[in-house]
Amino acid sequence: MAEFTGSRSIKATASAAMHGYHVCEWRVDNDDGSVCDERCTTVEDLAVHIKKEHLTARKRHSMQQETSYKCQWQKCDHKAYKNKESLVIHIRQHTGERPLKCDYQGCEMAFAHRTSLSDHKIVLKGVEMPP
Repeated sequence: MAEFTGSRSIKATASAAMHGYHVCEWRVDNDDGSVCDERCTTVEDLAVHIKKEHLTARKRHSMQQETSYKCQWQKCDHKAYKNKESLVIHIRQHTGERPLKCDYQGCEMAFAHRTSLSDHKIVLKGVEMPP
């Protein structure tokens, strides 16, 4: 079975293999364009770092009375998200994190999105793999 990997996760995996760590590219609130540059040994550690250090601040829109969360990853121009969970899921594109593991026996695939995992399981049921 061919494994699907997005180009961003391949890039993150290749970088980690070459350097032995994952780098946080979250833009800090400076005008010089600097990034956090925290180095983590695993993708999971990087995800924890981002949640703990960068996703605690919230910004309010002056026109709207709702809280929004904006991705500050270097070179990311995505709009703000209405809730923190949506931003966390978006950030997985940058980090290559795939926390949702397939629970079928013998399958080691993991996914960033619940819908991707659900689609994968539907395909596996079609090939009659044991759960």
